Amino acid sequence: MLRKLQYISLRKRLFIGIFLCATAVLVVHTIVAYRQFAQAIDVQASEAVSNRLRQAVNFHNLCLRQQMATQVRHYSSHPPIVRATARRDEFQLKRLLLSVAQKEGFRQLAVFAPDGEVVASTGFTQEQLDDLRHSRLLHTAQSTGSASAHLRLGNDVYAVAAAVLHQEGVHTGVLVVASPLSLNWIIRLHQMTRIDVALRVGGKWLFARKPPEQLLRWSQEKFEGVREDYQTKAISPILRISYMVLRDEKGAPLAVMAVWQNDPYIQLMQYSLAHSMLSAMTAALLLAVLIAIVQVHPVINLVRHLTTAAHIIAGGHFAHRVKVSRWAPYDFHLLAESFNLMASQLEEFALRQKQQQNELRSHNELLARLSVTDALTQVGNHRAFQEHLHAQISLSARKKQPLCLMLIDVDHFKQYNDTYGHPQGDMVLREVARLLTENTRTYDFVARYGGEEFAVILPDTDIETATAVAERVRRVIESHPFPNRQVTISIGLASWRAGMDSNTLIQEADEALYEAKRSGRNRVCLARQDKKAA
Repeated sequence: MLRKLQYISLRKRLFIGIFLCATAVLVVHTIVAYRQFAQAIDVQASEAVSNRLRQAVNFHNLCLRQQMATQVRHYSSHPPIVRATARRDEFQLKRLLLSVAQKEGFRQLAVFAPDGEVVASTGFTQEQLDDLRHSRLLHTAQSTGSASAHLRLGNDVYAVAAAVLHQEGVHTGVLVVASPLSLNWIIRLHQMTRIDVALRVGGKWLFARKPPEQLLRWSQEKFEGVREDYQTKAISPILRISYMVLRDEKGAPLAVMAVWQNDPYIQLMQYSLAHSMLSAMTAALLLAVLIAIVQVHPVINLVRHLTTAAHIIAGGHFAHRVKVSRWAPYDFHLLAESFNLMASQLEEFALRQKQQQNELRSHNELLARLSVTDALTQVGNHRAFQEHLHAQISLSARKKQPLCLMLIDVDHFKQYNDTYGHPQGDMVLREVARLLTENTRTYDFVARYGGEEFAVILPDTDIETATAVAERVRRVIESHPFPNRQVTISIGLASWRAGMDSNTLIQEADEALYEAKRSGRNRVCLARQDKKAA
């Protein structure tokens, strides 16, 4: 019965998983819908501000450039102006230009001869007249009859119109009218259209109604070196700007005309939409989180128990096991049983590995001892003697301490071995090795040099002390009750001197041993250098 309930729980878990997936799809769909609605609102707001810019630009072209072009064409056929231009009457022509300026409200007028020379002007500086003379406007007007454009004359930007003066089909000059793009014009444009317009000329803003500070800060960065002729930007959720670049006849940027719209209704729509969708998403998410917590909590507990158990087992406590509640789902019990089985196998493996490591350590220690121990006498072998002698020479050289070496030979050992047999000979060698070990200091090193020869390294020992040790050892062996007959030894003794290597020290001790055997055996002989020093 309990197993059936556990399996039903798994089915419920599957249902919950499907519910959570559906909730996730709903949330994603809601987010996408919100983004689409928000984008639609943003596009609508951008279109609105773009249309306002088009209205402002159309009014600018209609009321300024086209009006100026119509008026300049009208005055290009005015007889007094045409006749005065034909006569090059600068005084009369300037008087006529002043009259036109007062009547039409123009501030700058000029008449140019066909060769480009200024006949008369009013309101223009010499620098501005030079800029006009070198512009394409005069050549375009002479070719087509009239022309209009935005020009930079000196430090200011102007709307300029030009028309050909002619008398009975004869070209007598070009009349040019200019009106600056100034604050007065922006105020007039705002009053006529009720549109918030700003004009950026020469790094400065001209506006009838001050724009928001946010727009001014943004434009200070964005309008430097602007390249697009027409753009619409969203500066904030409720503030949008649409701007157009005014260029001269060569395509160089002169000014930027911008229109902004600060519409709180857009923010209200976006806030209402976001609030509605956020409420729906919050309700769905809370429900999903609640169900997930109820269902996932047992899983988290099991994972926590498994993680804790894994750390404990990793620390070497392989006897640790995982326990789960008997009311837990069936798959939890399977997972816990699998984990505990793995822990049991690890425990067995660790025990076997520890046992193998102990055996391997014992074997290695035995091999290490055997590699430096003589199998018959259980003292150091020849290899251990060489290594120990090299180490003691290095230590003596570093600490400037004395060092002596004894080479010992069992007298007439071959005869003893042939007479009483090899077992008795081996017994003699073992006993000599034991007596040497017992009658030397603990830090002295006894080794079997080879055959019936032994060596004793005496660190931190001068030649006099070493001689006394050698004599004591010789007397102990001479007086020892060996079976069959008396056994004696011959000893060669040499001391280490600074700069001497191990081979030289062994050679001197070997020569002293040979001298002891040649002198009758059962004695201690010193190396020649040590005799001289004595």
